[in-house]
Amino acid sequence: MCRSRARGKPLQYILGSQPFGEVEILCRRGVLIPRPETENITTHLASLLLSPPSRPQHPLRILDLCTGTGCIPLLLHSLLAPHIPSLHLHGVDVSPAALNLAAKNLSHNITKSQLRANAREQISFAHGDIFAAGSKTMV
Repeated sequence: MCRSRARGKPLQYILGSQPFGEVEILCRRGVLIPRPETENITTHLASLLLSPPSRPQHPLRILDLCTGTGCIPLLLHSLLAPHIPSLHLHGVDVSPAALNLAAKNLSHNITKSQLRANAREQISFAHGDIFAAGSKTMV
């Protein structure tokens, strides 16, 4: 581990995960490591959504483009689901490796009880290239 770190391998790849708010994000080569700034912005967004008068009184749907590890939908679910019963978070990415890791992160956090069991119904991930000409991949 020390040799890998000395060669510049990111600590998150060595340890295999990164804390991200209330959830634990599995990290693998080929998928960007979640940043602390992203965690802060996501937490701030959740607090804005939960404070009156912006607190949703109807179903809330959130789209995360270039979702990577799925860290944003997972953290938003952990923060919003206890207060917003009708919630759906959808992550889109062009990378099959990222989508596979996002799905693993969803299962991992449900297993660890960091996310409610209904997260399987309220969080989804799909393949899509938002930069493709005429792309209509969104679900």
